Amino acid sequence: MYLKDLLSEEELEIKKLFRKFVDREIMPQRREMEDNPELVAEILQKVTDMGVLRMGYPEEFGGENKGNTPFYPTILAEEFARGDAGIAMAVGQSSGRHLGAAIAANNRAIIDRFLPIYLGDTFAYS
Repeated sequence: MYLKDLLSEEELEIKKLFRKFVDREIMPQRREMEDNPELVAEILQKVTDMGVLRMGYPEEFGGENKGNTPFYPTILAEEFARGDAGIAMAVGQSSGRHLGAAIAANNRAIIDRFLPIYLGDTFAYS
């Protein structure tokens, strides 16, 4: 069985969105990115502008309440790694998914301190 056979319609749409982004923004510039950190920063900011880092979080915390699925991290890693492993790692780590336990426990100290950083308008490096 393939991953795509297990995905919901929402997850398939997210996968398609990420694939189009990677094909348009990363694939044409992969070689240039090796020696150009400014280009990498531009791409990561476009990821932020696209709302990737806000997906999977409730709106009450500034999220988009989209992508809150078990397969979201896998889809993100798979599609972005297709373009560049470093971008995939940066996006995966900076998507704040590791804060899920704090949200589940409603740990306001952690939520209030860290979620605004990850869900802001500027790419937050973890």
